[in-house]
This record gives sequence, structure tokens and C-alpha cells, in this order.
Amino acid sequence: MLQAGLSLPLAAAARGCLAASFFGPRSSSCLRSTPNVSTLTTRGFELQRNFLRVACASKWTWAHRLRRSKEENDTPAPFLVGRPSVRPLSFAKKQTDHDTIDSTSGHLTSASAEFYAETDPAHGLLLDHMVIDHHKDVPGISHREPVVVIHGLFGSKLNLRSFAKAIKAPRAFLVDLRNHGNSPHTDSMSFREMANDIIKTLDFHDVEKATVVGHSLGGKVAMAVALMYPERVRRCVVLDIAPLNYTQAMDKPTNREGYSTREIVQILASLQDSPKMAAAKSSKDVEALIKEKAPAVSPGMLGFLLQNVHRTDEGFHRWKMNVAGIHGQFDTQIADWPFSHQYEGPTLFVRGERSNFITEDGEKAIKAQFPSSALHTVPGAGHWVHAEASQACLEIINGFLVGQDG
Repeated sequence: MLQAGLSLPLAAAARGCLAASFFGPRSSSCLRSTPNVSTLTTRGFELQRNFLRVACASKWTWAHRLRRSKEENDTPAPFLVGRPSVRPLSFAKKQTDHDTIDSTSGHLTSASAEFYAETDPAHGLLLDHMVIDHHKDVPGISHREPVVVIHGLFGSKLNLRSFAKAIKAPRAFLVDLRNHGNSPHTDSMSFREMANDIIKTLDFHDVEKATVVGHSLGGKVAMAVALMYPERVRRCVVLDIAPLNYTQAMDKPTNREGYSTREIVQILASLQDSPKMAAAKSSKDVEALIKEKAPAVSPGMLGFLLQNVHRTDEGFHRWKMNVAGIHGQFDTQIADWPFSHQYEGPTLFVRGERSNFITEDGEKAIKAQFPSSALHTVPGAGHWVHAEASQACLEIINGFLVGQDG
């Protein structure tokens, strides 16, 4: 393990090595492109982790983390990553297929998950994410705060990349929620925890205030961030979800599928440990397994789910997301809504005309908890309003941002 006493010249050398490894001699021009999607490939993860340990030695050390753990009544401390002196490109603890996080190795155990549910971003997880930088001198947007774009259930940051690029903000952060994409797997995913994760990630970049944008599950996380940390949220944008408990609604088919969200979760969970899934050698094999369980699944939903399949080092194909964790917390946490107080900041809700996620009860709940909100309906669109009618959805969002300037 790298020691905390390494010198600054060595840290600088590590930074140079990192830049050369990923960008080569043309890295400077790459970083100035418009927009610039800053991301980190899996192949370079170990180098980046070592670099962070060197560059951050003066701020967070492993000895400090263990000492802090002892001071807190021996409660395991979360995986802490300090701020390097150069802007990080993308970062998160690299997970194996179904790892549950263990604090001593940089993971979070189920035993400590409840402790970290407190309303404190220091107890959140640093999410895997990418940053989109636009030119700072673009008229009308350079003065705005950055936006955080949060995907829905089974999604990832990659699903919303094109959408985020079109939002008029100087910077956009696209995150993988816990148990999704390349972010850590945990046994718990309450909205308080997921809100802490968002703030933790913003803190890493020293972002004091942001606009939060989320779709479906991500919309509920965006609302949770606004309710828990109103001083950190400039504006809130919620796509096709309301501040409600959706336990019963999850039994109803969506407008896009003949299957309910609960059925999809159960299908994926049933495949998780099946011998056929264990033997899957390609994404086509996984596609066949899904069709066997859900013969009426649409091509769009099938493609969406297959984005969560990745190839292991042994050549097998597995779920990238933590299907067991999502299935286990579906009713008690994911479908739940634990908040009743208000967020008084400007909020925009956008729903699809053909969606059944924001009903009359949802409209009442929106007005009760978000009194300074506006609700727009996009004609002809369903639950995936940002994908089915992206131009109309973006016009509403960008118009909202312009209207709230000043």
C-alpha cells in the first residue's frame, strides 16, 4: 500500500503518469473540446486509485480513516477519497459482479448501512459518474450552476448522456446510483442514503449548489436531495414521477410494456442465480433468457435491460446492476416515499400524456410538498418522456432554467 508520507514531487509524477496513460500527448486539446465528456475507462482504474492515494495523502490517509473509525465508537468508516489537486475525470470503487461492500476494503457492509443512513453527506457513497463541460463563455449559461442528471431504475449515466449534453448549463454531472452502473453495490438504498450519495459526489468537486434533474427513481432521488439539502439545490426538475409511495402502482403495467415494474424486477431476480444465467456466454444468451421469461417484452425495454449486461474476466455475462439488492429493497425502500415536509424552491415536473405515473393524487402531492412548482404534460409521450419526446422535454426544461435566471 502507498504510504501517506510520499512527497509532493512523487504525487506530481503520479499525476503526469495518469494523464499520459489515458490521454497521451494530445490530452490538453482533448480536455478543451466542446462539450467535453470526462470519463475513466475500466482498464485504468487501478492506476487512478493509486494516484488518488498519492495525491490525497495530505488530506485523507488510511491511518486517518482508521483513527476516525475508532473515534466513532468503532463503527466502520465509509470508503473515503480525498480531493486531488487536479480535477478527477471519473471515479468510484470498482465493483465485481455481486460484491457487497466491506468497510475495511473500501466497501460498505449491510451491518453499517443503517448507520450511514443519517442525513450527512460524509456518510454517502462516492458515485461513479462522468462530467460534461461546455464552453464557459457560451452566452446565457456561463453564470448558471451545474446540473446533476439522475437516471431511473435499471438505468445508468450512459442512458442520459445525449440528453444531458442538451441541457443549457455550464457543467453536467451524470451519476450511476448505488446498485446501478459502475457504482458500489449495497444491501440498502433508501432515499436518504441516495440523496447523501449525490451530495457526497458534489462535495468531491466542491460544488456548493446545483440544479438536480431526475427521471422516475432518479426523480424521487432529486426530490429527496431538495428536501434534505434545500440550501444545496438551486432548482429541481422531476420527470414523470410524484412524491408518493408507489408500492401498489408497481403492480400495474406501464404504458410501454405489458409487464409491471414489479414483474420486471422479479424476472431479473429469478435469472440472477439461475444455471442458465451462469452459463450465458453472450448478451444474445441473456436476451434469450429474458424473452423466455417475458415473451411480450418490447424491443425498447429489452435493449434497455441488456445495457446492464457485462462480460466477466472469465468470459461469462452477468448483470452489472445489483439485482438482488434492488429486488430485496423494492417495496420497503424503492417504492416508498418517507418525506412529508416542503421544498419551497423552484421545481419543474414534466410528465408524459400517456403515462400513469402522475395521477390526480400525484398532482395533489406535488402541490403539497413543492408549492413553488409547475407541472407540464408532453403530448403523446409516455413514462420515458425524455426519450420519447426529447426535443419537447428539453424545450420545457431549458425554458424553465431561463425563466428562473436572475
